[in-house]
Amino acid sequence: MSNKKRISNKRKRIDEKAYSKRLKLACQLMIEIQRNATNSLRGLALLVSSYSIGGLIPNSLGREKMADSHGDEIIIPKFEVRRHPYHLDSHKLIQ
Repeated sequence: MSNKKRISNKRKRIDEKAYSKRLKLACQLMIEIQRNATNSLRGLALLVSSYSIGGLIPNSLGREKMADSHGDEIIIPKFEVRRHPYHLDSHKLIQ
């Protein structure tokens, strides 16, 4: 294997690790926002749209109410993480 190919493969692995780390942080952010959110989905959408981690934006798809094994009602947040086309860097907020 040539030296150029080795360097290229190493860069690719580093980029994949960085992407997965940003994805994990974006998911953690979304879960934290869901935990602290009020019942207003509009307020939640505004909170979510104001944050971005490295160009990855957690996008709320709403919530689903279910009953757990004890019969208590629980709320399960549903979200997707999408890539923002115009991100600056991983430490700046995008509005």
